[in-house]
Order: sequence, then structure tokens, then C-alpha cells
Amino acid sequence: MAMPSSTAGGGAEMVPATPSFAGKFNILRRPGFGNSGQPISLLANHYRVRFQNKELFHYDVTIEPWPHKGFQYKIIYEAFKKYPEAVNNAVPAYDGQKSLYTAKPLSDKQVELDVVMAESEGGGVPSTRRVRTYHVLFRQAATINLRQLAQYLAGEPVSLPQEALQVMDVVLRQAALRFFVEKGRSFFGKPFGVEKLQGGLLAYRGFYQSIRPAQDNLLTLNIDIAAAPFYDSVELPSFISEAFRRDERELDREFSKNDSVGDGMRSRLKRLLKGLRVETIHIRHSYRIKALTDRPLDVLSFDSNGVQLSVVDYFQQQYKLTLRLRGFPAIEAGTKEKKKYIPIELCRIQMDQPYIKALTEQQRSGLLNLTCLHPQDRRERTKVIGGQLRDSTAKDAAEFGIQINTLMTEVPGRVLPPPKIMYKSYEENPREGAWNMRGKVIWRGAKISSWAVINFSKFVPPQAVQNFSNKLPELCKTYGVLMNPNLAAPPATEINGNVEGVVKHVIDSAERNGNPLELILCIMPQQENKHLYATVKRLCELEFGVWTQCCLADHVKKCRPDYIANVILKINAKLGGQNSLLVDEQKKQLPLISDVPSLIIGADISHSRVGDDGPSICAFVASMDWPFFSKYEAIVQTQKRGSEIFDDLYWEKDDEQGRKQTGGIFKELLSSFQERCNTKPERILYYRDGVSDGQFEMVLNNELGALKKAFEALGWTDQSQTSQAEEPSQKRLRIGKSPKVTFIVVQKRHHTRFFPNTEKRCPTLKNGNLLPGTVVDSVICQPKIFDFYLCSHAGIKGTSKPAHYNVLQDENGFTPNDIQRLTNDLCFTYARCTRSVSIVPACYYAHLAAKRARVWLDSGSISDSGSFHGRSISGMSTGSGSQMLSGPFMKPLPPVHGRIKNSMFFI
Repeated sequence: MAMPSSTAGGGAEMVPATPSFAGKFNILRRPGFGNSGQPISLLANHYRVRFQNKELFHYDVTIEPWPHKGFQYKIIYEAFKKYPEAVNNAVPAYDGQKSLYTAKPLSDKQVELDVVMAESEGGGVPSTRRVRTYHVLFRQAATINLRQLAQYLAGEPVSLPQEALQVMDVVLRQAALRFFVEKGRSFFGKPFGVEKLQGGLLAYRGFYQSIRPAQDNLLTLNIDIAAAPFYDSVELPSFISEAFRRDERELDREFSKNDSVGDGMRSRLKRLLKGLRVETIHIRHSYRIKALTDRPLDVLSFDSNGVQLSVVDYFQQQYKLTLRLRGFPAIEAGTKEKKKYIPIELCRIQMDQPYIKALTEQQRSGLLNLTCLHPQDRRERTKVIGGQLRDSTAKDAAEFGIQINTLMTEVPGRVLPPPKIMYKSYEENPREGAWNMRGKVIWRGAKISSWAVINFSKFVPPQAVQNFSNKLPELCKTYGVLMNPNLAAPPATEINGNVEGVVKHVIDSAERNGNPLELILCIMPQQENKHLYATVKRLCELEFGVWTQCCLADHVKKCRPDYIANVILKINAKLGGQNSLLVDEQKKQLPLISDVPSLIIGADISHSRVGDDGPSICAFVASMDWPFFSKYEAIVQTQKRGSEIFDDLYWEKDDEQGRKQTGGIFKELLSSFQERCNTKPERILYYRDGVSDGQFEMVLNNELGALKKAFEALGWTDQSQTSQAEEPSQKRLRIGKSPKVTFIVVQKRHHTRFFPNTEKRCPTLKNGNLLPGTVVDSVICQPKIFDFYLCSHAGIKGTSKPAHYNVLQDENGFTPNDIQRLTNDLCFTYARCTRSVSIVPACYYAHLAAKRARVWLDSGSISDSGSFHGRSISGMSTGSGSQMLSGPFMKPLPPVHGRIKNSMFFI
């Protein structure tokens, strides 16, 4: 399809050659509070914090030589203990890096002290500690007046003093640092409990804490339970055996092989152990593993007084040790000129080391189970941690004039009514966020004329395949989806890994019968199916243009009607049908967006897993069926790993004739909407996932700025002048004001939880969780930013986590009631199930689209740089609204096949 583009020259185009927008957006102040819904009383895992308007003192810290990680705290505390007069008997609040805070000034603006302490290399074997003298310099950097923080919390027109919050945070964290292991913003230790994970890991329980600005002139301390993976402090061969799930002697034979198998095993071991801190058990030295030898231990030797001595013989002669695991590689330490070889069997893993690499599905599940607690249990455990933390920080907090409340904060909430769901000739009233398909007909069913089945599981017999293949079209007919009861090709089975061959076979078989294949139902093994799934999706979506629906083997064998009904929902949405609507969609009664042509955009960014060098993936979805909001199209693009700023939102360049060319993700989505709906959008609702608080202003200006430039490039600005050469339809699409944008950041990775206030008879689900539609926009929310928490789903397991919505810009002028109600209603439109979901579907779909692109990458047949587009982007040059990857030009990757690119293939 030809995409609209802006050109300079030629006389017929009146759009400015260079978009002129260069504004800066300010974050929206809260316009008020919502009041619709049933009032309820809740408790939040936030503790009110009061503080005095004191003057505090900030010092820059220098330590020479800089110690190993964690030891700097001991040096600072020892300096304050040893030299009380020099530090004016002050209590330090130290951040572990370069900043230290006190509640009274030191004896001078620059204080230099020498501290003599014993420190072990690598962190902690007593017998190897070396006594060192550390030169500590404190230089006054600033004074901090907490009055500005009080003014901000009171709503006065001042900016949030981040350094004042930093002081509070450091003061309340340093007590925990003395006793527990820090990871991120959480603390862990064995006193909280430890559970065994697979692969030689332990799950440590702990807690998260963060101080946040709140309403009513107060701060709050957010406390939550947490769990994280750590290495077990065991002998290194035992850990390796558990990680590889192999016996040590068997591994010894494998590692000793001088072939591709041995090379592969040693390479895998290097990835597993790199960065791990160990201590030797024969002479008690500590090392961080940086490298392993490329050869087995029993062939290693070194020069000993002019004679080559084997490592095995050295340990026998020097320590009377007979090494048994001689096929293992050795740990390589020392210098390039004088290497040291440490046998793995003489090493033990040091205690309390966080594991920061990727977890397996089983490990991740075990970790999540530790924090998946019933609301009442989570509340009680949080209260205990809060009490312990308050007691341990009492002395430091008092020094700085900080006081923590003993009780969780009571907050008013409201339960919004659920929307009515429209099926064909039937209106459904959801109960507790859920409903079912029994007796209902889908709003608009798709037509599936040609489909086939491939069985990839050896545990699903032909009779079960046939039974499922018969039942699926039978139930499709019941629910209003027109599915041909006859397969376009005989059922195929492939259990030997020839995925491409069997996919081509069924496609060719259908085409020989005169029925180009639309859908392949893939029966997947119950376990170990990740690579198979990735290969199927890559082949069918990028190369062959066939929709797929994957079903696990056990579900196929059971052939339960409720499971098949859920499969039908997915198939219908993928192939262009509409499962249901909101009654207010059908009646055009949604707040503001039903009044005029409106577009919903969801955006998300997905970063590669820890230890994976793959790119980050950004995904955008946009609704394309106004006045409804059921059909979304996606653009997915890879970009530099770890980047939080989207590339190619908008770009412009000069072509060979010197004419200005424009394009980018936003222009493409807007043009698609214009083509589908034959009108431009007048309102845009933009939901952005994956943004932290500190990135609000940067993301708002980058993305809303790029969106405004796309409006200008398309001619959607406040103008009525057009060229004589334009068609009337083009003129109609161009005349009028620029679309109005509401920009909302959606946050899922937070630690706020709400519990029903049982003393005030707060209504709940049977499991004690909040009712779907529970919204909170006061007390613990931001004092100025327009934010609210919404629990739109029914939590089935554990404690429900609300989504945190931050309205950064609102040109449409939604009231708090309207934006909260609309966001909650949209959560009932998710196409894959008959339940309300925890975040607005536009963000959910963007997440699924990014996940699908990651699947394509994981299939192993696609480069790690480039773009996948539901529609190809026609240019990749750097413009003022985009940031390109550094280095070579980013080569576009194969686009989604033209047959399915405009569909919801990703759900």
C-alpha cells in the first residue's frame, strides 16, 4: 500500500517541509479527585513519615584506596566512632558511594582522617585479612533545607527537591545495610527465611522499602515483602552438578573430551561461573571467577624453577591433595605473565551472593511462590517487617528529625461498577470481573475456510487429534464462528524436529486441493517446547503468511469445552472477528472517545534477559475500528539493548532530489487509522508502559513531541488552506484542528498493595482480595501529579497488585471520574479471555507483540538488529524526533507476511 508522505517542492503540497514543533511539555497537575463508585476503606502498605524542617549537611566522600564492595560502610562507621571530635559527634547517613549526610556540621568544611582496618580480598575469609590504612576525606558539598520539601508536599509551586528525599532514603536504609544483603532497592537475609530452588540456588526472603511523596503534607515509607535468588554456599562441584543436572563423575568425563562436545560443555560452564566469588578450602583464599582454562586440569602445567610441573602433581606435593575431578577445567587467576590455576574441586561458593543471571521457568515459579501470599498473610508479614524496621532505624531517624508511624495508612477507595458486555443479541453483566461464553454468540465471527492440524507431541494419539479436530468446528458453529468442519489437508505428525518440512507439507497439500491455508492448529509437547514454538511462529508469520494456534498436548487429550471456547476467542480475534463489545461502545457512550473519531495507542519496551546480549524490543499497537476499540495493529522494532527511549517515532530526511521525506512509527500508525476509518482521529488516548518516575518528563517530551511532529507532517494542524490539486476527500481529512492527546504512563513494577480494612467491613472477593474496579487516587498518591491506582481484575492467587496510572498530559480534558471509569471499562475488552485484566488492553497487546518479536529472535534464524513491522517503515534516517542506533545503518529485517500483517496475529 502506498503510504502518505510529505514533500517539499512540486507546488501541490502545502504541508511545511520541516515540522516546526519544538515545545516543552509540563507534567499535568492533578485537576481534582474522583468520587464515583461505592466508597470503601482500605489499608496500604505505606507508613506515614513526619519530619522536621531541619537544615542537613551534605559531604562528598573520598576513600583511598577504594575498598572492595560493601567494606566502605565499615570504614565510614569506624571513622565516626574513632574520631568523635573531628565529626562533631554526628550520626552519619552514608549512601555507600560518594555522598554522606549529617544533621549537624562536622568540625570543619573539610575533614581528613586515617582509618586502619583489616579487609580480606574478595570479601571475607578471616585468615586472609590484610591490615590497611584508608585515608578518608569529607568535603562539604551543600546544605539541604527540608523546608522546600514541606512546601512541595503542601502543594506550593516548587519542584520536588530530590536531594531531600535522598537524605530520607539513606537514613532509613542504612540500618538494614548493616545486617542484610542489598539487591536493588530490597534487602535479604537468612533470618527472613530461605527456600531451595532448582539448579543449586536458594531463594532468600526479604523486604523492599522506598520513601515516596504523598498527600496531606506527608511522606510515606512503602514496605513490601520480597524474594530473590542467591547462590547456595556449597562446594563448587556440587553447584555445577545441580546446575547441569548431571553426576560429578559424568561431568568430569564430558569436560575432559577434546572435541566439540567438550568445547560446548566448557563454554557453558564459563557462562555459568563467570563473576562468581569463591574461596579455596585448602588455604582459604578468595577469588572472583573471571576465566576458566580451555583445557582439562590434568593436562595443565607451569614452570617451576625451570622445570614443567603439572598442576595435579603440584597439589599432591605441596598440599598432599589427590585431585579427583581432573577432567574439569581450572579457574584461571593471576596475571597474563604469571597465571594461577585453581582446581574447581577445592573451591566453595561464598555466602550471600545474589544470582543475577536468567532463571529457568521452574526457578522463576519457585521464586514467585514465596511472595504469592493470601492478602491477610501478606498484610501481617508486612506489619512485622515494618515494626522491625522502625525499631532498628529509631536512633538514626531521631537524629535527622524523622518519625515513622506505627500503623499502615488508611486510605479511602471506591469500587467502580463493571461495564456491560455485548454479544450478539445478548448483554452480559460481569460478576467479580468474570463471565463465561455459555449460551452466547460472538459479536462478529470470522470465517475460516481452510485449516489444518500438525501434531508435534508423541504423547497425543491420532484418535485424540481427530476428536479435537471434530470438536473445534462444532463449537465454533455454536459460538458464531464459521469454521469449515473438514480439514484442508490430512492431519500431520512431526516428532523429529523437521518443523519447516511439515509446515511446508500441509501448506502445499492444502493448495493442491485448491484451498490456500489460513490457519494451522499446532499441538505442542507439554514441556520443552520453547524452541519449537518459536520456529513455528517465525515460519508461519514471517515466511508463509498463515495464522497459527498452539495448544498443549494435555489440553488436546482432555478436549474440554471451556478450553476450546477460549481457543475460539483467540482464533476469532486473530482472523479479524470481534468477540464482544462494551454496551457503551455499541451505544457510543464511552467518555469523550465515542463522540468523535478516536484512536487508542499502547506502547511498551521489552529488554533482553540478564545475560542475554539481544536487543531491546519496542512495540506499538493502535486501534483501527472506531467507533469500536477491538481491533489493533502492531509495529514492533528492535533497538539498542537497554535503551529506554524509542527509536524512529518520527524521522525526516532529504531524498536524492533534495525533497523532504518524513516517516516513522507514529506517522505510519496515524496513516493506517486514516485509511481504515476514512477519517483522521480527533482524540488520541496514549497508554505508555515501562516508565519509571524519574523518566516521566523525558519520555513525555520525546514521545508527545514526536507525535506532534507526525501531525504536522500529515497536515493535521490548525489550518484550512489546501491545494487546488487535492481531492475533496483529502481536503476533508486535512481540515481541522490537531488531534488532542491524553498521555498516560502505566506502571506495573511497583510495590504498593492494598488490603481490605476488615474493621470497617470492606467488601472483598472470597479469597480476601479487592473487588475488580477498586480505585484509589488520594492520600498515598502523588501530591501534584494526576495519578491513581486501579485494581481492574479479580486476583485469583496471592494478593492483587493494582496498576498505577499517571496522567502526564490531557488535552482532551477528561475528568478524574471519566478517565478512571474509561480505563477500567477498557480492561473488560481483552480479546483472549472472558475476564477483566490487570492493565489496559492496549498495553497488554503491546507487551504480547514485543514478546512475539522476542520469540522470533529466539528461533535462532534472525539477526539481532533490525525491525519487524506489521507494515514496513519506509525510511530509517535520523530525524530530530528519533534517536538511531550508534554504528552501522540498521538493516531492516523481514516484515510480517503481507497476508496477516494488519491482523492481531500476536495474541
